[in-house]
Parts: sequence; C-alpha cells; structure tokens
Amino acid sequence: MWRKLGQNRAVRDHTTEELGTLGDIRDDTREGFRTIYGKDPHGLWSAPGVMRLIGDHTEYADGHTLCLALDVRTVVALGVRNDRTIRVASVDQDEIAEISLDDLDGETLEGWPKYPLGTAWALGQFGADLHAVPGVDLYIDSDVPTQVRLGSSVALSVAVALALRDAWQVDADATQLARVCNMAESLAAGEDVGLGPILASLTGQADHGVLVDGRSKDFDNVPLGFASSEHTLLHIQTHAEPSTLPPLADRLKAIEQVADALGVPSLREASASTISASDELEEFPAADRALAVHTVRENARVLEVVRALREEGPLSVGQLFADSHQSLAEAFGPHSLDINLAVDIAQENGASAARLLGHRSSSSVVAIVPHSDVSRITQALDTGFSEHGLAAPDVSVFNPSDHATRH
Repeated sequence: MWRKLGQNRAVRDHTTEELGTLGDIRDDTREGFRTIYGKDPHGLWSAPGVMRLIGDHTEYADGHTLCLALDVRTVVALGVRNDRTIRVASVDQDEIAEISLDDLDGETLEGWPKYPLGTAWALGQFGADLHAVPGVDLYIDSDVPTQVRLGSSVALSVAVALALRDAWQVDADATQLARVCNMAESLAAGEDVGLGPILASLTGQADHGVLVDGRSKDFDNVPLGFASSEHTLLHIQTHAEPSTLPPLADRLKAIEQVADALGVPSLREASASTISASDELEEFPAADRALAVHTVRENARVLEVVRALREEGPLSVGQLFADSHQSLAEAFGPHSLDINLAVDIAQENGASAARLLGHRSSSSVVAIVPHSDVSRITQALDTGFSEHGLAAPDVSVFNPSDHATRH
C-alpha cells in the first residue's frame, strides 16, 4: 500500500509567517501533481477549514450548532487512471498511499491516508459503485493549520469527496456528501464527529455562519454582520495542554440516561431548571448532570446568538460567549490559566466576544474582534502571557469564507 516518493518531490515551505493565497496553493497543487505523477491533473477542487463558533456538546443531543467556513483551504488535484488503482500523495507526506479499489476496506486503513481513502470507501457505502469506477491519482496541498481545531481533516475529506463525486459521476447533494465525509472522518477519529463543521465547509458563505439542526440535519446560512461592523475572527492558540474529554460513547450514554429519567425524547425538550430540580436525577453522577445542564443551556445560547447576529450584529454576543465559556468549565472543570488569560486579555482590549474553541479538548480561544483592535490585542497577549511566565500564544486572523468548490 505504501511507496516512498522520489527525491524530486515538490515541497512548499510551511515555516513562513504568511500563508499563501488560494491562487498560490492551486498553482502549488497543480505543480505537485505534475512532479509526482508526471502528467497534468484533470481538475482541482478545494474546501475551506471550519470553526464551530458556538454549540459545543449540542449536536449529538439533537441540539443546534453554529459553524462557519474559513478563508484557508485544502486543494486536491485529481487525475483519472485507466486501471483500478487509487494513489494519494500530499505535500506534507513523504510517501504515496496506493491501493486497488478492489481491496479498499474502511476497517483496514491506517495512518494519514485514512481520510482520503476512507472518503473513497464511504462514497461506496453511500451508493457509488466502486466496482465500476476508474482508479484515480490524488495530490493534496493545504494552508489549513493542523491540530488547532480549525477543521483541517474536514477540509481534506470534503475536498476529496467533491473531487471523487465529479470524477466518478456520483449523484450526491451537500447533505449526502456531508454524511459521506462524516462516515470517513468518524472512521479515522474512532467516534462520530458530527455534521455541523462538514456542512459549513460544503455550504458556507462569506460573512455567514451555518446553523445546523442536530435532529433534522437541516441547515441555514446565518448573516454574521462582520463585514458591515468591521469585525474579524482572532484565533489564539495557547501552549496549554488540551483537556481530555470522556469518550463520546460515555457522554452519549449520560445524556440519554438523563433524558430517559426526565421522560423526554431528548435533552432538546428539557430545561436546565428541570434537570436541577428533578428528584429522579439525585443519584446520577454530578458530572452527568453538569453535562446535561450545559447541553441544554448551550443549545439555547446557539439560538440566541443566531437571533442576536441577525438583528443586532457581533457587538451583541459578548455575554453569550462568556456564558458558554463558563458553562464548559462548570461541566468539565476549570479552564487552564492560559485559556482564561487569553479570553480575559482579548475582552479587556477590545474583543466583542471570546470563548474557548472546540469542545474543551482544545488549547485555543476564538475572539470576535474589531479590525482596529487586532494589533492591540496581539500585543497585550504577548505582554500578559510574559508577565505570567507563559509562552506567548500564536495569533491568527480568519474571516468567514465561501464553501467548497471545483476550480
């Protein structure tokens, strides 16, 4: 399955401070494909990284989540072959993954190719006739930062899914492709990762978020008002160790048991006050009750954030973000000094809203910030972290962007 790349492999320098433009990445991807495979690709497809703006631990409890596409992208070049082989190469890997479509099995995939090859396998699970389609060569390049909760795996799965859908002439809309990508990502991650971020990558629009209903899987684009109010997103990556969450299976079991004890179909029909007052829950572990309370309140916060953004704009969501941040601490224990410091400094220096990013298993903070305050917040973070003997966080600016597409 594995083959080493030759010494002429093209590698883009990822150590530079400035990320390349989409045009640069497309050029690099096309050239990388030519270098590896010795031919031109049949086409290029790209998908954006994503962020769950608010709505942690809600989607798997039938609740709502608000996600958005970002202005960083993964680009995939594809060439159709005349045999049954899939080959996958990446700018970040020193070997080509190679397998026959006849041997493609989601249970046996290993290493980094789990995402692209798992996406091909998942397409087969959703109706693509993998016995009839041709093999393909894939080459992947990206400027989506990895391991910082900005959807690098989502962007990869979505870009590959679009490329394969077109190459194999599969009839699949955004919702069907989201399920394909969710299957592939969940296979790689070992647990269901949810549809919200995937739908944002597939359907997002500039200056909009994507509101996803965890029960119906319906979604809607929500205007954010960042452009008109001159706001942007500040991603603050601290050097704290991310917290470890209980496995999803344990969280699901806890939420389902609380719902059963309350006599409701799901926590979407419950209220925090009902959970707190219920005699039926007195014997439940405190952690299970805390997670249930957070889930109920967070779902309500998502809908209130959407209402506030539609009617008033980003200046109106600061307290809701603060409540979400505190709610995660109440559910899973106190945040680290780095996380709280990043939130406090951002808010004290002009941020309209700030909170922990990413289900608590993250060392990142997202802040909604006026353009005019980006430099001030960045400098204050450097100073404030230094005063506490902490390494300064890495700060990046992102904007809500458009969905995945063919180029």
